[in-house]
Amino acid sequence: MQQPPHAAFCSRCGSALVPTSAVPRRTPIEPSVAWVLLIVFGCLGLHRFYLGGRHVGWGLAYLFTGAFCGIGWIVDLCFLSGWIDERNATL
Repeated sequence: MQQPPHAAFCSRCGSALVPTSAVPRRTPIEPSVAWVLLIVFGCLGLHRFYLGGRHVGWGLAYLFTGAFCGIGWIVDLCFLSGWIDERNATL
């Protein structure tokens, strides 16, 4: 199988190199945006959608239950900073 002339390969192992434009980049979570979403729209779970990843499922649960009648909103006040730091550390 012949490779296109513009293909780039690693000189050590011979594997094809992925152009950097093809690699999706995750942007860091802005703490101020996350906090505003929690304070203003916390019972709708919008801050969880903003965090992404495993938090999206919980965001849906918050959306349909009103953050479990507000209890989830109070819990998230305690944990949001840690989730932001965890998400930004994995970039």
